[in-house]
Amino acid sequence: CEKEVPHYQIELFREGGLVDRKLHLCPLAKKRESYDASFLDRDFPIAWMNETMKRSVSRTGKKNAALVSMLRILKKETEKGVYLFGNRGTGRSFMLACLANDYVGEHGGPVSFVDTTSLLDKLRALSFASKEKFSRAMNAYGNLPLLVLDDFGNEPKEKSGFVFSSILFPLLNERAKKGLVTCFSSDFTMQEVADMYAPSIGAPRARQFRGLLDAIASPFDI
Repeated sequence: CEKEVPHYQIELFREGGLVDRKLHLCPLAKKRESYDASFLDRDFPIAWMNETMKRSVSRTGKKNAALVSMLRILKKETEKGVYLFGNRGTGRSFMLACLANDYVGEHGGPVSFVDTTSLLDKLRALSFASKEKFSRAMNAYGNLPLLVLDDFGNEPKEKSGFVFSSILFPLLNERAKKGLVTCFSSDFTMQEVADMYAPSIGAPRARQFRGLLDAIASPFDI
Protein backbone atom coordinates (compact mmCIF):
# COMPACT_ATOMS: atom_id res chain seq x y z
CA CYS A 1 0.00 0.00 0.00
CA GLU A 2 1.58 3.29 -1.14
CA LYS A 3 -0.47 5.64 1.01
CA GLU A 4 1.23 8.00 3.43
CA VAL A 5 -0.10 5.86 6.28
CA PRO A 6 -0.07 2.32 4.87
CA HIS A 7 -2.88 -0.15 5.58
CA TYR A 8 -5.14 2.45 7.17
CA GLN A 9 -8.21 4.17 5.81
CA ILE A 10 -9.88 7.43 6.85
CA GLU A 11 -13.38 7.57 8.28
CA LEU A 12 -15.10 10.96 8.52
CA PHE A 13 -17.44 11.66 11.44
CA ARG A 14 -19.32 14.66 12.87
CA GLU A 15 -18.80 15.68 16.48
CA GLY A 16 -19.98 18.93 18.11
CA GLY A 17 -20.97 20.41 14.77
CA LEU A 18 -17.50 19.79 13.30
CA VAL A 19 -16.34 17.19 10.84
CA ASP A 20 -13.32 15.23 11.97
CA ARG A 21 -11.55 12.10 10.81
CA LYS A 22 -10.08 8.99 12.33
CA LEU A 23 -7.85 6.24 10.98
CA HIS A 24 -8.52 2.54 11.24
CA LEU A 25 -7.18 -0.60 9.62
CA CYS A 26 -8.44 -1.30 6.14
CA PRO A 27 -10.28 -4.63 5.57
CA LEU A 28 -7.23 -6.18 3.89
CA ALA A 29 -4.98 -5.27 6.81
CA LYS A 30 -7.55 -6.58 9.30
CA LYS A 31 -7.61 -9.88 7.41
CA ARG A 32 -3.79 -10.03 7.45
CA GLU A 33 -3.72 -9.21 11.18
CA SER A 34 -6.24 -11.96 11.96
CA TYR A 35 -4.35 -14.41 9.74
CA ASP A 36 -0.98 -13.73 11.38
CA ALA A 37 -2.54 -14.10 14.83
CA SER A 38 -3.60 -17.64 13.91
CA PHE A 39 0.02 -18.81 13.52
CA LEU A 40 2.49 -19.35 16.32
CA ASP A 41 5.05 -19.53 13.48
CA ARG A 42 4.56 -18.96 9.76
CA ASP A 43 7.81 -19.84 8.04
CA PHE A 44 6.47 -19.52 4.51
CA PRO A 45 5.94 -16.47 2.24
CA ILE A 46 2.99 -14.18 2.89
CA ALA A 47 2.25 -14.56 -0.83
CA TRP A 48 0.96 -18.05 0.06
CA MET A 49 -1.57 -16.59 2.49
CA ASN A 50 -4.61 -17.23 0.28
CA GLU A 51 -3.50 -20.57 -1.16
CA THR A 52 -5.63 -23.65 -0.44
CA MET A 53 -5.39 -27.36 -1.16
CA LYS A 54 -8.47 -27.38 -3.38
CA ARG A 55 -7.57 -24.35 -5.47
CA SER A 56 -3.78 -24.35 -5.49
CA VAL A 57 -2.33 -27.89 -5.33
CA SER A 58 -1.94 -29.70 -8.64
CA ARG A 59 -3.53 -33.15 -8.79
CA THR A 60 -0.73 -35.48 -9.87
CA GLY A 61 -0.43 -39.20 -9.30
CA LYS A 62 2.04 -38.90 -6.43
CA LYS A 63 0.26 -36.02 -4.71
CA ASN A 64 -3.28 -37.41 -4.83
CA ALA A 65 -2.76 -40.00 -2.09
CA ALA A 66 -1.16 -37.39 0.17
CA LEU A 67 -4.03 -34.97 -0.48
CA VAL A 68 -6.57 -37.59 0.57
CA SER A 69 -4.80 -37.94 3.93
CA MET A 70 -4.49 -34.17 4.27
CA LEU A 71 -8.22 -33.72 3.68
CA ARG A 72 -8.88 -36.26 6.43
CA ILE A 73 -6.69 -34.14 8.73
CA LEU A 74 -8.69 -31.06 7.79
CA LYS A 75 -11.97 -32.85 8.55
CA LYS A 76 -10.51 -34.13 11.86
CA GLU A 77 -11.10 -37.72 10.77
CA THR A 78 -7.60 -38.80 11.73
CA GLU A 79 -4.93 -38.00 14.30
CA LYS A 80 -2.14 -39.12 11.96
CA GLY A 81 -0.14 -36.51 10.08
CA VAL A 82 1.67 -36.77 6.75
CA TYR A 83 5.38 -37.05 6.03
CA LEU A 84 6.10 -35.62 2.58
CA PHE A 85 9.54 -36.44 1.19
CA GLY A 86 11.31 -36.54 -2.15
CA ASN A 87 13.26 -34.23 -4.40
CA ARG A 88 13.31 -30.49 -3.80
CA GLY A 89 11.00 -28.42 -5.96
CA THR A 90 8.12 -30.88 -5.85
CA GLY A 91 5.94 -28.58 -3.72
CA ARG A 92 6.08 -30.34 -0.34
CA SER A 93 6.26 -27.14 1.72
CA PHE A 94 3.63 -25.47 -0.42
CA MET A 95 1.20 -28.36 0.07
CA LEU A 96 1.63 -28.22 3.84
CA ALA A 97 1.27 -24.42 3.84
CA CYS A 98 -2.04 -24.89 2.02
CA LEU A 99 -3.08 -27.42 4.68
CA ALA A 100 -2.19 -24.94 7.43
CA ASN A 101 -4.19 -22.20 5.69
CA ASP A 102 -7.20 -24.48 5.27
CA TYR A 103 -6.95 -25.61 8.88
CA VAL A 104 -6.92 -22.03 10.14
CA GLY A 105 -9.85 -21.16 7.88
CA GLU A 106 -11.84 -24.18 9.06
CA HIS A 107 -10.92 -24.42 12.73
CA GLY A 108 -8.99 -21.27 13.67
CA GLY A 109 -5.58 -21.18 15.32
CA PRO A 110 -3.08 -21.27 16.68
CA VAL A 111 -1.14 -23.61 14.42
CA SER A 112 2.56 -23.61 13.56
CA PHE A 113 4.38 -24.01 10.26
CA VAL A 114 8.00 -23.81 11.33
CA ASP A 115 11.43 -24.53 9.92
CA THR A 116 12.74 -27.45 11.96
CA THR A 117 16.25 -26.05 12.41
CA SER A 118 14.89 -22.68 13.57
CA LEU A 119 12.55 -24.33 16.07
CA LEU A 120 15.22 -26.60 17.56
CA ASP A 121 17.72 -23.73 17.77
CA LYS A 122 15.15 -21.54 19.53
CA LEU A 123 14.17 -24.22 22.03
CA ARG A 124 17.79 -25.20 22.70
CA ALA A 125 18.69 -21.57 23.44
CA LEU A 126 15.69 -21.26 25.79
CA SER A 127 16.67 -24.45 27.61
CA PHE A 128 19.93 -22.78 28.66
CA ALA A 129 18.63 -19.22 29.11
CA SER A 130 15.43 -19.81 31.07
CA LYS A 131 13.93 -23.10 32.24
CA GLU A 132 10.59 -21.40 32.78
CA LYS A 133 10.43 -19.98 29.23
CA PHE A 134 11.63 -23.29 27.82
CA SER A 135 8.88 -25.14 29.68
CA ARG A 136 6.23 -22.69 28.41
CA ALA A 137 7.48 -22.99 24.83
CA MET A 138 7.53 -26.81 24.95
CA ASN A 139 4.02 -26.74 26.37
CA ALA A 140 2.84 -24.40 23.61
CA TYR A 141 4.24 -26.57 20.81
CA GLY A 142 3.14 -29.72 22.59
CA ASN A 143 -0.50 -28.61 22.58
CA LEU A 144 -0.97 -27.12 19.10
CA PRO A 145 -3.72 -28.88 17.15
CA LEU A 146 -1.50 -28.79 14.05
CA LEU A 147 2.29 -28.58 13.92
CA VAL A 148 4.15 -28.61 10.59
CA LEU A 149 7.91 -29.26 10.76
CA ASP A 150 9.37 -28.02 7.49
CA ASP A 151 12.73 -29.18 6.13
CA PHE A 152 12.86 -31.97 8.70
CA GLY A 153 16.19 -33.81 8.79
CA ASN A 154 18.25 -30.80 7.70
CA GLU A 155 18.86 -29.68 11.27
CA PRO A 156 22.61 -29.56 12.15
CA LYS A 157 24.56 -32.47 10.70
CA GLU A 158 25.85 -33.67 14.05
CA LYS A 159 22.24 -34.43 15.07
CA SER A 160 22.88 -33.54 18.70
CA GLY A 161 21.92 -36.15 21.25
CA PHE A 162 20.97 -33.38 23.69
CA VAL A 163 18.54 -31.78 21.25
CA PHE A 164 17.04 -35.16 20.44
CA SER A 165 16.65 -36.33 24.03
CA SER A 166 15.60 -33.01 25.56
CA ILE A 167 13.53 -31.44 22.76
CA LEU A 168 12.72 -33.35 19.61
CA PHE A 169 11.73 -36.77 20.93
CA PRO A 170 9.85 -35.48 24.02
CA LEU A 171 7.93 -32.99 21.87
CA LEU A 172 6.90 -35.53 19.23
CA ASN A 173 6.15 -38.19 21.83
CA GLU A 174 3.97 -35.82 23.87
CA ARG A 175 2.00 -34.83 20.78
CA ALA A 176 1.55 -38.49 19.87
CA LYS A 177 0.16 -39.28 23.34
CA LYS A 178 -2.34 -36.43 23.00
CA GLY A 179 -3.42 -37.42 19.49
CA LEU A 180 -2.34 -34.10 17.98
CA VAL A 181 -1.48 -33.89 14.29
CA THR A 182 2.16 -33.40 13.29
CA CYS A 183 3.21 -33.11 9.64
CA PHE A 184 6.65 -33.08 8.06
CA SER A 185 8.36 -32.08 4.83
CA SER A 186 11.80 -33.57 4.24
CA ASP A 187 14.51 -34.34 1.71
CA PHE A 188 14.91 -37.70 3.45
CA THR A 189 12.90 -40.80 4.28
CA MET A 190 12.02 -41.54 7.89
CA GLN A 191 14.65 -44.26 7.97
CA GLU A 192 17.34 -41.93 6.62
CA VAL A 193 16.59 -39.36 9.33
CA ALA A 194 16.69 -42.05 12.03
CA ASP A 195 20.00 -43.32 10.62
CA MET A 196 21.48 -39.80 10.76
CA TYR A 197 20.60 -39.54 14.46
CA ALA A 198 21.92 -43.04 15.28
CA PRO A 199 25.60 -42.04 15.87
CA SER A 200 24.50 -39.56 18.58
CA ILE A 201 21.68 -41.49 20.22
CA GLY A 202 22.56 -45.13 19.52
CA ALA A 203 20.90 -47.72 17.32
CA PRO A 204 18.15 -48.74 19.82
CA ARG A 205 16.97 -45.16 20.28
CA ALA A 206 17.15 -44.61 16.52
CA ARG A 207 14.82 -47.59 16.03
CA GLN A 208 12.52 -46.13 18.67
CA PHE A 209 12.57 -42.79 16.85
CA ARG A 210 11.70 -44.44 13.54
CA GLY A 211 8.83 -46.23 15.23
CA LEU A 212 7.52 -42.95 16.61
CA LEU A 213 7.65 -41.29 13.19
CA ASP A 214 5.77 -44.24 11.71
CA ALA A 215 3.12 -43.93 14.41
CA ILE A 216 2.45 -40.21 13.99
CA ALA A 217 2.70 -39.66 10.20
CA SER A 218 2.04 -41.51 6.96
CA PRO A 219 4.93 -41.22 4.46
CA PHE A 220 4.36 -40.04 0.88
CA ASP A 221 7.05 -39.76 -1.78
CA ILE A 222 5.85 -36.84 -3.88
